[in-house]
Amino acid sequence: MINIEDIVAEPVLEQAYAWLCHRRRHYPSSADIWDFRRHWPAEKARLRHELRRGQYRCSLLTRVPNHRLEAHDLWAARDALVLKALAVVASTRLPASPHCYHLQGHGGGKGAVRAVLEHLPTHRFALKTDVKSYYASIDHHRLLDRLAAWIRDRRVMNLIGQYLKRIVEQGGHYWEPQRGIALGCPLSPIMGAVFLAELDARLAGRGFRVVRFMDDILVLDPTRWKLRKAVTLVNQGLTGLGLMKHPAKTFIGKTDKGFDFLGACPRFAIVARLCWIGGYQYLTVRSNSSQSSRLKSRPGSCPYAPVA
Repeated sequence: MINIEDIVAEPVLEQAYAWLCHRRRHYPSSADIWDFRRHWPAEKARLRHELRRGQYRCSLLTRVPNHRLEAHDLWAARDALVLKALAVVASTRLPASPHCYHLQGHGGGKGAVRAVLEHLPTHRFALKTDVKSYYASIDHHRLLDRLAAWIRDRRVMNLIGQYLKRIVEQGGHYWEPQRGIALGCPLSPIMGAVFLAELDARLAGRGFRVVRFMDDILVLDPTRWKLRKAVTLVNQGLTGLGLMKHPAKTFIGKTDKGFDFLGACPRFAIVARLCWIGGYQYLTVRSNSSQSSRLKSRPGSCPYAPVA
């Protein structure tokens, strides 16, 4: 369970403050982060007071392009700190699927690749798919219904409601998104994991090998006939959540044909490492025949540090 006292605890707020200072250390002098840092002791007391009384209100978001020219909603400094504090608590209190690798402490991209390569030799059939426009397609009411089972404090649910029902501005135009969660928010990866946690549990409960990285879903099984049941479960699960598979990123068939997962193409490999070379992400694989090959993915596709 999560309550507001967990969020306003001194270690949590200081951890969120350190994260905010690091993330916005190169912001221009006109950004609100600098005034927020100057008055941090007073701001911390004010935040605690408003959060405990249930009076905290998120500010207007500004939509700006990120370094990949994707739409990115910029939160005010104090809002970003509150959402980070909520994310710190939620990451340890909300149920996390062991098959979801994008969460902190779950292995990341390298852990997901290792899990895939571990099962490839014995699991000859695969279902690999992406959720079409995942962040933009998450239904707010369905997500809140799932969170209500774990969060009884109305003040915390109010914060999450404001995070979902945000108001965004761009070029003088204002709107309130009716679906979806914000890109670039520290709480979004956790919400994305929670929304599909039930699907992970259903697949794992039927004995399938499941590897998921945000909306990249991979299901492995030794037989074609059992994999058909996995296809049915995935279709039913996504439809029940109001989501759709991406038709251009869906593969169903034998693993020896090769399939794309996290921008790489494993083919019965047993050893792998991710690295950056010339701005591209590579998966270096060594097959059973001891022949090595490097498989190049799109530039900027995965934010991982180089592997030593």
